[in-house]
Amino acid sequence: THITQSAMRRCGSRVLKLRPPSFAYEAGRRQRFPFSTFTIADIPEVKEAKICAERGDWGGALQLLDRASMVLSSVPEMKMQTMSRAADIHQKQGDISKEISERQRILQLAAESGSSQYVPLAAKALSIALLRGGELDKAVMHNIEALQDVKNQNSLIRMGSQLVTAVILTHHPRRSGEVLGIIDGVVAECSKEGSAGKAQGEGEGSDDQALEMEKNLAATRCVGELVRVRYYHHSQDSGRRGIGDDNSSQHISAPTTAAAAAGTALAEAHSLLEGHMSGDEALRHPTLLLLGVSSSLGELSGVCLAARGSCYGVLEDASIALEETCLNKAIKRFEAMEEEGGEKGSLYLANALRSLAKLRGRKGDGVVAEGLFRSVLSKLNQFPKSILEAELRIATLRDYAALLEKMEWNGRSRKPEGDKLFLEASATEQEMFKEKTGENTEPHNIHIGSITDQWLLNAFGRMPF
Repeated sequence: THITQSAMRRCGSRVLKLRPPSFAYEAGRRQRFPFSTFTIADIPEVKEAKICAERGDWGGALQLLDRASMVLSSVPEMKMQTMSRAADIHQKQGDISKEISERQRILQLAAESGSSQYVPLAAKALSIALLRGGELDKAVMHNIEALQDVKNQNSLIRMGSQLVTAVILTHHPRRSGEVLGIIDGVVAECSKEGSAGKAQGEGEGSDDQALEMEKNLAATRCVGELVRVRYYHHSQDSGRRGIGDDNSSQHISAPTTAAAAAGTALAEAHSLLEGHMSGDEALRHPTLLLLGVSSSLGELSGVCLAARGSCYGVLEDASIALEETCLNKAIKRFEAMEEEGGEKGSLYLANALRSLAKLRGRKGDGVVAEGLFRSVLSKLNQFPKSILEAELRIATLRDYAALLEKMEWNGRSRKPEGDKLFLEASATEQEMFKEKTGENTEPHNIHIGSITDQWLLNAFGRMPF
């Protein structure tokens, strides 16, 4: 308590002296307090930076985090956490080049400080940042190099790196055909470890250990199957646009039944995960931390439900009832996340409601769909201006506009209203990019579309602490 009381902060016009957080940590360590008694959240600058970020004051948040980072040189693990928060803010700003630079410094610090457990986590986050920046080949190369460094470590760490490579390749214009081989390898390794674990469990009589391993493998399989779903959905989108080359022709021509099969595989893995979840949905399970996934089990389960629903939606004779059931269950998960606090749950919820609005539009419930689109836009107005909010807003405006094009009111087409929304979406996009680059050019080439995309980029793109 005396440490907290002696710590001072800058507030408004008052400039006061901050006692170094490193001193507080060292003092706690000398008194044999566990590390968890003093965390990064206890640092006044970090607390104020969180408040700044919540109101969209990115510059103020970055200044505070930079100040905290400077005094944490003697505590590299806490310094990495502070730097990671700064990188996350650069990501929200849409300043991908600064995010990449910050994540490169985090990786260097992890390697130089001997914090080997953080090296693969930092490498994954950097690879996703490079993906966001459009440097796909560099992202693949970098992650493969990082994968070589984790060969002798925990198998979950290795599989996490393999899955990041697969995520990157789903966006690659020439190498997407390699994705399924990677995912199949991860699923096969899960099955192999599961069989070995059962044999070992029978010999030792450890039921708890066997159940924990089953949960680990179920979570890993869920992540792998989400990447597979993303792969097939991209196949359908690319096929409709006529995109592809010789190396990816098989990927592009994948039938809708393959996407449905991916949904079935995901449903099996998700059912196993749900069977092992017992009140720890809000916790960040050790399995996800080792995979390098910044997510809770409940969040992962919600994303799986939404992805399963989207798989029903790709079939020509789509079972809308099943798709809607999955989406409604996912929405309940995200509503629970939103109630727990944090912007992430609200953004997932907004995207899930957007998906539900599109589904109701396909059912012919235009009035309900319009109400849902309006609800999404109203929810997005509550968030600070960021690249994540802007991308969802643009997608929602365009989907809403497409709905209005097909609607009438008192015998008159509502297409003019839709055209206005299209223009608003284009203006939002141009303004967003102009703010970051000074011209109407795009600073990155990855857009968040589906909830699966949203989760894969966010979960692997941020270091889990």
